[in-house]
Amino acid sequence: MVFTVAQAVVFPATVVIAAGLQAGGPPIRARRALRVALRRLPSMLLLVLLAVPVYALVAAAGFGALLVTGSLVPAVFVFAGLALFTMPALLAVPAIVLEGRSAPAAVGRGYDLVIGHGPSSAFTLACGVYVIPGAVFQALDAAVAGLHGPTFMYASGLAGGVLALAGTTFQASVVTRQFLHRLAPRPDPVSAEEFDRILAGLPAAGRRRQLRFPFVLPALVLPGLVYGGVATVNPFGWLETSETDVTAAWRDSFGDGVGAPKLGRGGLRACTWGWARGWSRWSTARIPEAVRDIRVLRPHLSPGPPALRRGGRGPGPRCRRCRGGAAGRPNGADLVGRGTAPSGTPGRVSGC
Repeated sequence: MVFTVAQAVVFPATVVIAAGLQAGGPPIRARRALRVALRRLPSMLLLVLLAVPVYALVAAAGFGALLVTGSLVPAVFVFAGLALFTMPALLAVPAIVLEGRSAPAAVGRGYDLVIGHGPSSAFTLACGVYVIPGAVFQALDAAVAGLHGPTFMYASGLAGGVLALAGTTFQASVVTRQFLHRLAPRPDPVSAEEFDRILAGLPAAGRRRQLRFPFVLPALVLPGLVYGGVATVNPFGWLETSETDVTAAWRDSFGDGVGAPKLGRGGLRACTWGWARGWSRWSTARIPEAVRDIRVLRPHLSPGPPALRRGGRGPGPRCRRCRGGAAGRPNGADLVGRGTAPSGTPGRVSGC
């Protein structure tokens, strides 16, 4: 809730700043842009309330197509098509903060600007607001996936904080650009008058202050450092949990119900590891450090719901966490997979 209200203020303020820059005027100070956004906060919150059921219906339609067809491809097409239809509603944000319209009128204004221009505006808004930022965050997640411990916490906190600021700026710039681009080329005098009124209604730029890099850098990295420090030290004694369930990827659930789940380096925290030679030497090991290329052998033998043991749909196999100490030879029901040691020696992974 706090994040939603903050975005309902920060995003419109960024739109105001972007409108001043894209119109060729001097930069608008952030304080004055925030004042404009705060005055429009009731309309922005109403816009958020209107957007929630719309996006819920889009998601429900995609999920319904998945249930009816049993295939992911038609569901993706249904979801993407309906989502593209809602993209012009993003132009309601500049219509609220730049023109002072109410939330319902701003939504109509967004569709009015896009109608007659083909799907180019919808695709541009989708790429600029969702696709490109989402791809960047996925790349960040993949980049830090190989890190462990405090390094992972600090890296994810720093990169996530900086990209969150940059992502909001990029999204607001794309939305503002589309709004002004669709408004300016109209030949009728009414549109020209509206465009001039928008430019005249922007807050004054004020005296320009030179940004000092030594003050900007701490503001960018401090939130990430605080996040990494709190997550590493855990000064408040928050409950720490670790994942012990080995599940199939969600894409595998559309096959035969069992799939071929693969365990990543962080999938199992601590389980029994056995060498291949005679299966007589078993010892406990931290899986992310000792085993790679883990593959589930017989998930139906692992503890799970009856539907999974019969080969139907259900969650993947489970692996109970080791309690430390030496482990004896496990029975077949505890065997969850096979993998390869860093030295290249094959072996098997088992629950304790």
